[in-house]
Amino acid sequence: MKTANGTQSYGWGIRVMNNQGTGMMEDIKILNCSISNVSHTGIKLTGGESQNIRNVQITRNKLTMTGGPGIQMSRVKFVHVHQNEVTYSGSNDDSRKWGRGSGLWTWGSSMVIIEHNKFMYANGPADSAGAHIDFNCDNVILQYNLSAYNAGGFCEILGNNYNCAYRYNVSVNDGHRVKGKNGAFQEGKTFWLSGYQGKNKVRKGPVNTYFYNNTIYVSDSIVAKVAVENRSRGVLVANNIFHLSGGVALVKGDQYKPQGKEEDEVADVFFKNNVFVENASWPNNAAIQPNQSITGDVNFKNPGGLNIKDYIPLNKELISQGIKIQFIKDDNFGLMQGLNLKRDILGNEITDTPFIGAILNKSDDN
Repeated sequence: MKTANGTQSYGWGIRVMNNQGTGMMEDIKILNCSISNVSHTGIKLTGGESQNIRNVQITRNKLTMTGGPGIQMSRVKFVHVHQNEVTYSGSNDDSRKWGRGSGLWTWGSSMVIIEHNKFMYANGPADSAGAHIDFNCDNVILQYNLSAYNAGGFCEILGNNYNCAYRYNVSVNDGHRVKGKNGAFQEGKTFWLSGYQGKNKVRKGPVNTYFYNNTIYVSDSIVAKVAVENRSRGVLVANNIFHLSGGVALVKGDQYKPQGKEEDEVADVFFKNNVFVENASWPNNAAIQPNQSITGDVNFKNPGGLNIKDYIPLNKELISQGIKIQFIKDDNFGLMQGLNLKRDILGNEITDTPFIGAILNKSDDN
């Protein structure tokens, strides 16, 4: 389980492959499919160096108990992944399955929007996040997703990625995996920026990472873990709810080899205006450090539940202290669809007043 495909031939659910360097595959739709109990990936796109699979929609599919990832794409461009439900990726309930896999992951891909999906119960000794961004990508955005009980974690962005984002997502008890237990060789992580960009290659952290207006809940039975590559450059972390009831610890990422001192700070960081529950602040030896944080309990409607509405914050005063999201220093592009969206994860219209978390509580009867 330490290699991409193991040592045997595996089966797939749906696979789109283009190994013709000069040929282009475009306008592909994978809609309303049900895929379960395949030994490796449920839906897989494999393009060439020119990203010769383009304009793809992956919509309203249900994937469960795949031995590898639910959805995986390599060297593709202009992809929209939305309204899918991916559960129990990385399943190991059958010896013919690979037993490792994120709900979704991208590699070498550009202009990908991943929104309004559910990623739950991913399993495996490494990776196996709800959805993660592997190396060599640009402009990959995860927004409006529910990520829950994924062993590997919530946010995972590897090296040589540009202008990628997690925004307006809800994460519930992600990153519960503990290194050394049940064969795990990576810790699970709530937040991970890695510099890994391939075996035997010089590490290079992600550039211009935007992480804002996410609601993150971790129960008191789990220690939330963080890993930050000190070769990252340009990081914005703002307007997030970090309700990490079991505390927070700094851990090492995959094949971590820091440049200079391990605690060296990352260049061009904006880490402000996040809510931390009491006694669960950010690790003080991490390479990025918060300031102007807010401490308090947002009072979720039903913490521990698996519906997005369970994480409506009843403490309106606390979440009303948001700030407007700005460009990272020296970044002139920002994100696809702009930095300031028009709606929250529940479809509530966002006014000109910024708020904290993924949900704008506009109701008087919650």
